[in-house]
Amino acid sequence: MSTIATMKQQARATWAAGDFDAVVPFIWEVGGVTAEAAACEPGDRVLDIAAGSGNAAIQAAMRGAAVTASDLTPELFEPGRRRAQDNGVELEWVEADAEELPFADASFDVALSTFGIMFAPRHSVAAAELARVVRPGGRIALASWRPAGFIAEMFRTIAGFMNPPPPPEGPPVRWGTEAGAHELLDEAFEIRCEERILMQRYPAGIDEMTDYFMPRFGPMVMARRALEPAGRWDEFVAAYRELTRRWNEGGEGESALPAAYLLVTGTRRG
Repeated sequence: MSTIATMKQQARATWAAGDFDAVVPFIWEVGGVTAEAAACEPGDRVLDIAAGSGNAAIQAAMRGAAVTASDLTPELFEPGRRRAQDNGVELEWVEADAEELPFADASFDVALSTFGIMFAPRHSVAAAELARVVRPGGRIALASWRPAGFIAEMFRTIAGFMNPPPPPEGPPVRWGTEAGAHELLDEAFEIRCEERILMQRYPAGIDEMTDYFMPRFGPMVMARRALEPAGRWDEFVAAYRELTRRWNEGGEGESALPAAYLLVTGTRRG
């Protein structure tokens, strides 16, 4: 199996671990931001790339668009269907690799991704696929974690203990930099970039937030499987607790972690 195929297999296993839908409330707000930023409306054909359990896709459907949610990890679709039903909408769910989308050229009016396409290992391939499936004049709205912020530091902390192979085209947060977004997208899109902060809140103390997060967030679940047999799990948890305490902006007995992201909106060139 090639290195890229192995990375994708590992990614699917990671996001299928735990209970991703239980952590969706921490990023739900951004799905609404991207759906609004792309002006999704009735009559639009919308593709959510690396949709997970439908964070942005469901909110685009709530605006009346015809939505396809695609992801490499179909294990996330069932909770997504339940969440869609709870919100009174239906959408299509398609297992798909962001680097090899099973859709015709120019088949969508809008493409969205919230913290999804950024994790495709070959950024340039995913960007080319994004451009291929959006019609001329079509719109995009992408949210990606920035390299300076709590989330980026969290992933660096995990990587420091897990020692994953280096990504072939740089870290995922390349998508979260203005320079990276222009490098990847300017050939096909006229884009605009806006730095934003998502406050990830939890109605209890920061250690309680960590206790909720650890068994539910796939990368943490996989880290535990690897580190506990090696006797390093407690060390990792201590490092993560220190990280969250340092970043916490919540008051007494509450948690508020500032998660910095880049919102990229744009129009497909003709």
